Amino acid sequence: MLVTTSGDCSARVWRTSDWTLMRELRHENQRWVWDAAFTLDSRYLFTGSSDSYARLWDLEKGTLERQYCGHQKPITALAFRDQAA
Repeated sequence: MLVTTSGDCSARVWRTSDWTLMRELRHENQRWVWDAAFTLDSRYLFTGSSDSYARLWDLEKGTLERQYCGHQKPITALAFRDQAA
């Protein structure tokens, strides 16, 4: 899979075997999405955006699972360290 982030307030997840769109992730209050990171099992995706939130998305369902707040300015980069059990 490939994820792209954009100033159109979305993150898009693409299937790299045929380059088709698998999922578009968008939240009503979300602004420019700057960065994204997959979990180790690729079931979830974290995004960071200009509205100062990091979000955790369930890629299978396409649902927002959790929002993380605390920054006063846009989140322009993120990193996630996931460990295998």
